Amino acid sequence: MQNGSIDDVVCRLNDIKRVKVISEPRKLTNSFELLFVKDGRGFLEISEDTYILQPSNLHIIHPSQVYAIRSKIKSAPIEYVLFTFDVYRYQRDEEAYRLLEDRGGIPLQGEVTARSLSKVVDLTDALFKALDGHAPKRLLFEQLLNELVEPLQTGNIQDTVIAVEEVRKFLDTHYHESISIEQMAYMADVSPKYFSAFFKKEYGISASDYISTLRLNQVKRLLSKNENRIRDIAQKVGYRDEFYLSRKFKATVGMSPSAYRKRKMRRIAAYDMSTIGHLCALNIYPYAAPIHPKWTSYYFHQLRQDIPVHLSAYQINKDWEENIHKLALHPPDMIITHDDISEEERASLSEIGPVYYYPRNEDWRKQLSMIADHLGETEECAAWMRHYERQLIYGRNQMKKRFKDETFLPLRLFHGELYLDYSRTVKEVFFHDAGMLSAVSPAKKSEIITLGELAEIDPDHILLNICQESKTLESWNSLQKNIAWNDIRCVRGNQVHILSSDPWREYSPSAHGRVISEELKKLYGKSTNDLTENVHVQ
Repeated sequence: MQNGSIDDVVCRLNDIKRVKVISEPRKLTNSFELLFVKDGRGFLEISEDTYILQPSNLHIIHPSQVYAIRSKIKSAPIEYVLFTFDVYRYQRDEEAYRLLEDRGGIPLQGEVTARSLSKVVDLTDALFKALDGHAPKRLLFEQLLNELVEPLQTGNIQDTVIAVEEVRKFLDTHYHESISIEQMAYMADVSPKYFSAFFKKEYGISASDYISTLRLNQVKRLLSKNENRIRDIAQKVGYRDEFYLSRKFKATVGMSPSAYRKRKMRRIAAYDMSTIGHLCALNIYPYAAPIHPKWTSYYFHQLRQDIPVHLSAYQINKDWEENIHKLALHPPDMIITHDDISEEERASLSEIGPVYYYPRNEDWRKQLSMIADHLGETEECAAWMRHYERQLIYGRNQMKKRFKDETFLPLRLFHGELYLDYSRTVKEVFFHDAGMLSAVSPAKKSEIITLGELAEIDPDHILLNICQESKTLESWNSLQKNIAWNDIRCVRGNQVHILSSDPWREYSPSAHGRVISEELKKLYGKSTNDLTENVHVQ
């Protein structure tokens, strides 16, 4: 906490107004001011400090501070609500409240966070209505300030969280270097003992084990590509020689690097998109798979160089006959696919080679386990699940801290209609695994929802997936101008979160691992996939 305490002060709201400017020249403020950004992007300069302005940001400016505002784009103004208020502190020796005219009045300065942004929106609306009535403005404003005060009461811990997170991100790209606990602690500005305990508590794994896991997973990736000598791999990941690498690898994975490489050289084809995500979770690069820059964007950009045979991914197996032809020309050792395909496809696949079918309607954890058992990859499966659960615990805790009991409603926009979008991934991963609260009982199928019904449900947040084709994109532009849409509380509060189809509409372990990082990145700005995508704790 900064100077002062909020417990023995009284705040009096002087004014509240909506402001829309391209720029605000430098000015000296004589009162406390609170800025709540509603729209636009730009910069706020307070004395020597510069802050980024964007929707939902909150900033406190103290008396005697000089500040200026400018938009990022000259043609796009910044819209914000400006609260001007005075602070009085109780002087015990005088038994009276005195006006504070310096910067030590309250422990809120610069950019601040809100415990519940939706409450800040509601209180702001209530304060504007109170200007013309007899509602208790002071009480409403103090409630608003209390929404800002609470997160700061753990400021020192939050500073440590951020500092340790920066160290972890540094390790993700520097794991091949020799880094001691003392160096990591120095980077986080804490003691080595405190750093070690805090890292283990925050991420569920010690810092040294985290580095070892990063190194071994990179070893696995390099072995799977069959293009490096083990001696060269050891040098690339930070081990002193190939003998130490071999001992470490065998003790952790249960086999030698050479045996692991041989097993990974099997030519396994993923016949459908979801199977790619299953094989990747087992550290298997498919020999053949549906790859497309739009329909399988992530795999296209990450794996297209590692997958020799590219099958068509257009409109969910529409070109199946072409895919069968390609597999016949380049026969794999084995084909993996779900069981929801036609008898004609089954007959054609069986002529090419061995095919393993897993049940499409089964839970994704069971699907992964069945595929792993069939391929003899049970250890890889167990390692990936340990990684997922560890990542999930961390992500769920962060989400609960941020959103507490706020509700979410998943929607999909298609051809001008809004649909409830409780897909398997949304239901099982976002609501069940991550523990988020649904605004309504999850629907079994997509149902059209009107704007009136949406306003009546009144969710705290909307998760919106927009189909990326011209008619829907045109309807999205129209919806944003619709008065009924803009009157919905969470829309007014900028709590509509746009979600991409990849990975939200893919049902596979790899996609679900990315959903955890996506939800964090989109909803509160911190990515657990910065916990490195393939960190499997053995």
